[in-house]
Amino acid sequence: MPEQSSNIVQVPLHQLNEYLQKGYRPAPLQQYEMENTMPREEEMGLAGSVGRGLVASGLDVVGAGANWSRAAAQITKLQPLENIGFSVDKYVDDLIARKFSLPPDVKDLDPTDSRWWGYHLARTAPQIGMQYGIMAGLAAFGVPAPIGRALGSGFGFFMEGAGAIEESLAKGDRGWAPITKGLGMGSAAILTNYISMGNVGKVGGSGIFGKLLRLSISGGWEMGTEAIEEPINDLIVYGRLQPNLLKRMAIVGLPSGVLGSGTHVISRLGQAEPTTKPPDESEGFTATGTGGVPVYSTGEPIVPPSTPTVMEPTDLDVEPEGETANFRRHQQTARHVRSLLRCRQFPATEALGR
Repeated sequence: MPEQSSNIVQVPLHQLNEYLQKGYRPAPLQQYEMENTMPREEEMGLAGSVGRGLVASGLDVVGAGANWSRAAAQITKLQPLENIGFSVDKYVDDLIARKFSLPPDVKDLDPTDSRWWGYHLARTAPQIGMQYGIMAGLAAFGVPAPIGRALGSGFGFFMEGAGAIEESLAKGDRGWAPITKGLGMGSAAILTNYISMGNVGKVGGSGIFGKLLRLSISGGWEMGTEAIEEPINDLIVYGRLQPNLLKRMAIVGLPSGVLGSGTHVISRLGQAEPTTKPPDESEGFTATGTGGVPVYSTGEPIVPPSTPTVMEPTDLDVEPEGETANFRRHQQTARHVRSLLRCRQFPATEALGR
């Protein structure tokens, strides 16, 4: 029996004429591939959506590189470079459309479906993670945070600029126009990503409410900066806003907001919260909850200044006055004489009698 899938029937070559006579016709290759590679709706759950999104994210990077090569080919007039870039980009787009797009029964914008969240979070997370990974890696080598954020934002430049180039070429731009628009959109992406990366990791207020507020603000920055790139791209590539703008902003903004909040949580792991008040500059040092050891505002511990011990005056230290003074001097002299006589073994009474 020939193998049948949906309305596609696979037959051995030696039976081809027989089936042609029965009215069967060869199916288009693309339709055959789609029906045999796309999972059935009932087979596609949350895990499948996440897997598709992760693969699509990697393919997006490959396609971005192909689009930059196509833009370079427009300037250099190197036809082989254009052919390679076009072929790779087309292959990536077709592969994503056939195997690694949203499940067929999931709408383009459907926040009520967990599979929609799984797909878009998985497709966006590696690219956002790449930016923060670059910044964190540079910080480990002592690179200042502003420079790290700028270089991390460079990955956003690469991806967003490539998207603008692809749209520019698709609408018929040639020569310097595609790469100019790509550079313009990439520069805008550096600015938006730099802003969001500078706000996502900030320390929140005290208490549960303060931390939740800081978490929400971090997500809001990431969501807003990613969403605003959509109208910027429209204006750079087309010169005017395109249809379905709010829908497109929501598709990229909602997952980015969740990832921004998650990135804030990750950035705070292992970092101790401040436990003391800021240093009092008028005193020069302040206690830091380290058992009362004073420290300067730089955080370096110092030895507290020792207070000299003041002994209370005794009777022997103070010179008495008046008759009391004479009486006490006689007592001291008498005690001294008795001690000398004992040393010489004379009875004290005899010594005093002489």
